Formats: sequence, C-alpha cells, structure tokens
Amino acid sequence: MPDGRVRHSIMGTDAVYVWYNNETEVYTAPVGDVTADNEQMLPTYEEILNLPTESIFAADYRRLSNMECIYVEAEEDIYSLRYWVSVNSGLLVSAEKLLGEDVVYRMEALAVDTAEPAAAETVEPPAQGSLLDEIPEADSPADEAPAADGSSEA
Repeated sequence: MPDGRVRHSIMGTDAVYVWYNNETEVYTAPVGDVTADNEQMLPTYEEILNLPTESIFAADYRRLSNMECIYVEAEEDIYSLRYWVSVNSGLLVSAEKLLGEDVVYRMEALAVDTAEPAAAETVEPPAQGSLLDEIPEADSPADEAPAADGSSEA
C-alpha cells in the first residue's frame, strides 16, 4: 500500500478475511460475488472480452518489456483503460487505469513463477483458533468493507 502497510486477505468459500500488517483486528464479510481477482484488484483478460465494442478506441500489437503483447485501450466512464496480454502465454501482463494523463491504478505481472513458495514466504493469518473464531459474521454483502487506508468508521 502507498503508506507502506501490507494488506492480507484470505478468501474462504463463505467469507473473506482482511487484516493489515501484524494487526490482530480482522474484517470479515460474506464472499458474495467477490472473486480472488476482485479482492486483489487484478483485472483479467475476460474484462477485455466484456468491454463494449464502442468503448474500444485502440487495439494492436505492442512490445512491453521485451514481451510481444496484444494491446487494448478503452474508455470507461471518466477513465481510460489500457491492457497488455502476452501473445505467448495468453495472460494479462499489465493493466492501467488513467484519469486524464494520471495513472490511478497499475498492475504488472511480467514474469510467471510456478515454483511452490518456501515456507518462509507464506503469510499466516492472525492466531488460528482464537481471533478468527471470535469474529462475528457480517450481516449482509452490503456491509461496508474497510477503507483502503485501514481506517474504519464507527
């Protein structure tokens, strides 16, 4: 996150759990229509396929970091959207959302590593068997998620 904090999340079949850094306070909500891609704010190539044709104003082949890509640029409300899909893997490797000339969101996944992470790289949720068991379930999917800065309103 811009302020240096790390946001952690776990998606179960029924609930999503979110906490920051080593904090013990965990937000939980029903999964509803949220997917792991939504939760991580990762656009997918399916989003490109679902763009209204009239919103697409550029589509061609471009090189991104020595990678041949299909490039698509579209408009959505007041934003410009840019997508790069690898010709070799078919995976979305970069996406940007712009407001005017300002980039307000960027993701890049230029390398794919299929190796299993070492145990030291695994992030554990706060104390199992205590804190997570005590978290009340959210009343409805309409409940507000925590603010991106980690603050919450009472």
